Amino acid sequence: MFNEFIKRSPRPCLFSLALAAGINGYVVLAMHGAVSSWGSFSLLYPILLIIGVLVFYLLTFPVVFLLMLSISGSRAQCARRCLHIVIYLGVGIACVRLGNYVQDRGFHRFAERSTPLITALQRYQAVHGQSPPSLTTLVPDFLTQVPTTGMGGYPDYEYQSACWDNPWCLIVVVPVPPFGRDRLLYFPPRPDGRSVNYEGLRRFGAWFLEMQD
Repeated sequence: MFNEFIKRSPRPCLFSLALAAGINGYVVLAMHGAVSSWGSFSLLYPILLIIGVLVFYLLTFPVVFLLMLSISGSRAQCARRCLHIVIYLGVGIACVRLGNYVQDRGFHRFAERSTPLITALQRYQAVHGQSPPSLTTLVPDFLTQVPTTGMGGYPDYEYQSACWDNPWCLIVVVPVPPFGRDRLLYFPPRPDGRSVNYEGLRRFGAWFLEMQD
């Protein structure tokens, strides 16, 4: 029965699939742009609307189904209309998951790009016996210039000396629309040999992601 139902409305289903992919595909594009050099954080704001629509459909789907059933008076017609919502939800959820995967891959590439900066900080500490007061102190003896993260949405390193019982640390703020923010953290080995408590943090190479509560 279901196969027959699908055969009767292939074009509307294909149209719904294409429309859902076009709208929700922006999530993947924006999250890829945020962790790429060509993107910017402003790309992420429209995601709020897209995800808001997904959440609305997920929460109200039973009510929408009953409303459509009462309006159409036919279960077949109601099923055809609800199928478009199901297609949109399925594609939307898949795009959000794919966007998260793309972001994770971008964070792994960022961690690899950060190696020269971390090496320069370690070399400075080995030569001078203390951590540098700022990243600009590394130029020109240890770096030709202070690098950026290579992520258009989160371009800047924040450097702190003597942070959390560590000689220094690096922080990259990862804003989360509309008002939240996560942080990518790097801690060097402690002089006393104790390790930082990374419980609850996601790891990307030598970096850790501290997510907002």
